[in-house]
Amino acid sequence: AWPDHGVPSDPGCVLNFLHDVNKRQEDITSAGPIVVHCSAGIGRTGTFIVIDMILDQIKRQGLDCEIDIQRTIQMVRSQRSGMVQTEAQYKFVYLAVQHHIETVQQRISAEQKSLQLGREYTNIKYSSEAAGGIEMGKSLSRSTTSLPTTPSTTPRDPKRPTSTATLPKTQSENHLPRFAKKHWTLGRRLA
Repeated sequence: AWPDHGVPSDPGCVLNFLHDVNKRQEDITSAGPIVVHCSAGIGRTGTFIVIDMILDQIKRQGLDCEIDIQRTIQMVRSQRSGMVQTEAQYKFVYLAVQHHIETVQQRISAEQKSLQLGREYTNIKYSSEAAGGIEMGKSLSRSTTSLPTTPSTTPRDPKRPTSTATLPKTQSENHLPRFAKKHWTLGRRLA
């Protein structure tokens, strides 16, 4: 909510609202212009319109475009006197634009990191179809598949409790339940 006097404490709220308004406008096929009006129709209205104009310019021209907030406010004031009424509203335009630019830069940085990680780890596959990959349900090394775990071949430790259950022939036959076909076997039973 935008108070009658002053400005919102967080430009993010206004930017989110503006984003929602513009998104809905884009979704309407034969939409006309958006009507914005506060109680007097100049202070909050002008601030909202100027922020929208600047963000639209950034969207069309990119983050490196030349932004002239003062000139944009003067242009809006030439059409309606008193737009962006107070110093606090004037500063709020700058804060909102700065917040928007920083948010877009963070998003771009995160996307670039994600793409970089994707390139670095493209060799990781979770299916047996991967060239050179390890098939699901198979042991990661040959040494574990040949280890016997039957009671007759495993040395008995008298201090360790024993089980009367029949053990599988090899450790690789004893898998923990899988959550999905694409998940690895999570562990093995120790004899």
